[in-house]
Amino acid sequence: MRETELKETLSAYKTNYQEAQEEIKAVQTRIEEYKQNEQSEEATIALLEKDIKEINMKLGKTDVYGEGITITMENTSESTITYIELLQLINELQLAGAEAISINGQRIVSMSYIVEPKSPIIEVNGERISAPYEIKAIGDTTHLQSALSIKGGYIDVYGKNYTINVKTGNITIGKYTGKLTLDYVKE
Repeated sequence: MRETELKETLSAYKTNYQEAQEEIKAVQTRIEEYKQNEQSEEATIALLEKDIKEINMKLGKTDVYGEGITITMENTSESTITYIELLQLINELQLAGAEAISINGQRIVSMSYIVEPKSPIIEVNGERISAPYEIKAIGDTTHLQSALSIKGGYIDVYGKNYTINVKTGNITIGKYTGKLTLDYVKE
């Protein structure tokens, strides 16, 4: 990697570390709020409702809105996009700090899966999707774009094979519509 790319990567890691530290502080503050409000039932209920709303957003159970990027990918006459390449894109976006991601309207959550049962059919969360692929990611647009654009990044590797367009702006990502059940995990 060149020096500038290393600096960008280091900056992204520092930002992620700072965000994690801020989240720890927020949780500690929330614990203190619970302790202070344990006498007031209404205040406790309000805090719990706020936490439930945030958890549902993180689980993908609600529609979300925010600043992000929209990536449109199309096959060319020489190349067809595979499910592995979509998985690689999702992983890069997650590593760059994307807080919510969807592919052709299918929300990506921890229970999501992307498979290719029969080429060129690709399924996301059990739903068949086809090119052109529209991938939406909510997060810091600078981090998301730089992660995709650096040398050796997704666009550098696959941009010559497919038509890839990236736009920034405010976007909406729909909720996850599949089941969020655990069959094997025990407490």
